[in-house]
Amino acid sequence: MKGFGLERVYRKYVQFRIFRQLLKEQDVDLTGAIILDAGCGAGYEAQVIAEEFEPEKLVAFDVSSEDIARARQLNERWELSIEFLEGDLTQLQLPAGEFDAVVAVNMLHHVSDRQQALAEAARVLKPQGVLLMNELSHAWSGWDELTDALESAGFVVLANRKYLLGLFQSFLCRKQAGAAET
Repeated sequence: MKGFGLERVYRKYVQFRIFRQLLKEQDVDLTGAIILDAGCGAGYEAQVIAEEFEPEKLVAFDVSSEDIARARQLNERWELSIEFLEGDLTQLQLPAGEFDAVVAVNMLHHVSDRQQALAEAARVLKPQGVLLMNELSHAWSGWDELTDALESAGFVVLANRKYLLGLFQSFLCRKQAGAAET
């Protein structure tokens, strides 16, 4: 990993360690996949995704133009093949069924229409694509609320894991057969 800022170390050795465990338990391999990093901020997750999964294609977006500019600047140093776009998870300007995986780390609680954001994540996934996400407990009235939202958007929760005293939870979900792609 290029650079060892505390945030990057946390993401790689805590959050992505849990993601790797969930993927391994469910026999899901994202090596060489086409991946979307939803809500990439300054690009730290995208860097970890590129290094961990060696995707065929990695697209990362955020609603903040300042964060996208910073991510592009950092990526020049990282020399990784990542396409950074400005965008809103509730209205993605991306084709339906394009991605094998969507990764959303601690960002859904920032979105005003969470259900629409999850529906858009499902829309851009290929059939049987996966959603890897992490969320904060205080952003929801309970974990059941988030699980219900995922299911309503067309996902099946394959596995989940609480950590840091239950303050965070990671999810591995699969897009249900027949979930909307329009």
